Amino acid sequence: MVLCIVALVVLGFLSIFSAEYRPLAREALRCVTRMLTLRPCESSFEQRIKSGVTTRLMGVSPGIGGFFYKHFSILSWAFTGSFFASMAYSLYSLYNYVTLHTCTPGSTTCPLTHNSLQLWYDALIGSWEAVAIYIAIAAIAILMVKSGRGASQPQPSEEEQEEG
Repeated sequence: MVLCIVALVVLGFLSIFSAEYRPLAREALRCVTRMLTLRPCESSFEQRIKSGVTTRLMGVSPGIGGFFYKHFSILSWAFTGSFFASMAYSLYSLYNYVTLHTCTPGSTTCPLTHNSLQLWYDALIGSWEAVAIYIAIAAIAILMVKSGRGASQPQPSEEEQEEG
């Protein structure tokens, strides 16, 4: 049940950009809402994640896969805790950067100084020509991905073409 919370956050973010993740995000949302209303999660979402990851780990090492399967609950709690701790510390650092212009108060060693960010901005998006080039590259990449998906679908046989 704990994994549903992290899955909801991650898959909710991914579903903004790709429709592929929306059914999984809906299932994670159902699981979280049932958990919040103190009802058992009806979906097999967590079981599917557990079996999918265990299967992949079994291919790497049966010992690691077995350990993961046996200790899935503890590992999912640890993963959830580290996820939210990392997110909280990142938000704390972002707050310090916005208000104090440094990542850690009292420290002058922050990789995100104004000068370093300005150098990256000038190098990547310093002119309108660069912006136009990046937009063109993104459009070409999108077209290539879309055409690649169409080519990977099975082609109908000659009999199916004659019937259609």
